[in-house]
Amino acid sequence: MIKLKRIDFDVLKSLPTSRDFTDIVRSSGISPSSVRDILERIRRSFLIRGFFHLSGLGYQLYLVRKEFDPILHIRLVPFIIEKIPVLVSKSRSLTFYLVMGPPEGRDEVADILKVDPDTVTPVRRFVWRPDVARGLTLKDADLNLEIDYIRENFEKVVVPSFEPPIRQRPDHIDLWIIAELARNPFVKLSSIARSMGIKQQVASYHYLQHVRPFHIFNAVTPRFSSLNIPGVFLEISVKNGMADQLAWALTNHPYIREAFSASDGNVYALTYLQGRELWDLYKFLKESDSIEDLRLYGVLIDEIKEYTPPFGEAFREDPYNLRPMYEAVQVPSKASGWMLYEIT
Repeated sequence: MIKLKRIDFDVLKSLPTSRDFTDIVRSSGISPSSVRDILERIRRSFLIRGFFHLSGLGYQLYLVRKEFDPILHIRLVPFIIEKIPVLVSKSRSLTFYLVMGPPEGRDEVADILKVDPDTVTPVRRFVWRPDVARGLTLKDADLNLEIDYIRENFEKVVVPSFEPPIRQRPDHIDLWIIAELARNPFVKLSSIARSMGIKQQVASYHYLQHVRPFHIFNAVTPRFSSLNIPGVFLEISVKNGMADQLAWALTNHPYIREAFSASDGNVYALTYLQGRELWDLYKFLKESDSIEDLRLYGVLIDEIKEYTPPFGEAFREDPYNLRPMYEAVQVPSKASGWMLYEIT
């Protein structure tokens, strides 16, 4: 579906662990001038953003289910880092919001978004990594991975540890650097320092000491909206303790956009597989003894929106302060002291 040259594929696989062009050149073995042109081509077909260990920074991710709200869908709201619109029927749509908040913030998030707390589920987030996806090949200029590799990863391969190396409370400078790297992981620290109005030495200190330990990799996701293909939002119930394993195994495939392992033992997956591959996925899920149930939640036909973590003076004293989120949703005329970027 996404056509790649072999040289583009080699650069693509180097992106998750690269911090700058020098890293890409070193990993791919391609000249600097060629890398810039190839990266520009890749950006047209893929969304590239920094992926951070938010739990190590003291945040919990929540997946929130809410009836579709057209105003909230276009409004910038701090701590909402993803909006996933799902068509349930001709007359009904839902939005799944991915929210970063304090570990004990479930009820507060529910109150702000005016939903039942039962629709707010703590989750872990998994996305595709082309550099470590077992069985990934380039076949007829398209990314290819047989569903059997998902089955094998789920049943036989030990899931990597996702515990943060350390835990640390970020300050408002850390959050700003994280936001800049989330939308462009190759931006220079000197550019970040200039935009913040601080010395480069200060930015470098915060990056090296507070940010880099939590910058796990760079996520690379196909721009599915430009392909004009429908996606499917799946809810999968798995046996106790297997949710992380399944979510990780599913996201080895480039056309499974992301998966969430939930605290209730379910896995929520966004798949854009088509034809025989989708059939093979359903067959695997149906036949696996570790899968207890499978539900087609709805269809993904509208664009998914992603955002950076918020930053600004509102978080100088407390990086977990949900007051700006409340104001943005309930009294937007009072919202101030914070910023965030939509990742495009």
